[in-house]
Amino acid sequence: MHNWRLQAPVDPRIDKHMVLAAFIARLKSPHEWTTLKCWHAVKSAMVEAGAIATLPSSIYAREAGDELVEKYGFIRLKIHDPYLAPAGAVLVYGNKKREECHVELRTTDGFASDYSSEWRCKYNLIGVYVKFAR
Repeated sequence: MHNWRLQAPVDPRIDKHMVLAAFIARLKSPHEWTTLKCWHAVKSAMVEAGAIATLPSSIYAREAGDELVEKYGFIRLKIHDPYLAPAGAVLVYGNKKREECHVELRTTDGFASDYSSEWRCKYNLIGVYVKFAR
């Protein structure tokens, strides 16, 4: 049975390197559950794909969106449903005041970071961030 919610919209304005980063993260994350290295996995995939030149310096996943906007030219979208995020988007979850947080990339058919899943993270969505092609 096909679940239409799993299919991410493909937006041609999104930097193709970010779509590649999502693909790389999915290939390198065979786990079914987090290994608590989600932000490291996403950062590494973005650098490997050529989407960004250097690893972001922030440590916690909840800091990912702010750093991507301030230092790497990402834009926060007004999307509140992770399933509506375009392929190649960075999704940040959690509570900015607490340690519970997660970051993942939207793939064409799910989500990937240090693990891959067809389903969104259980934490509250903080923001959806994209990098447009130049």
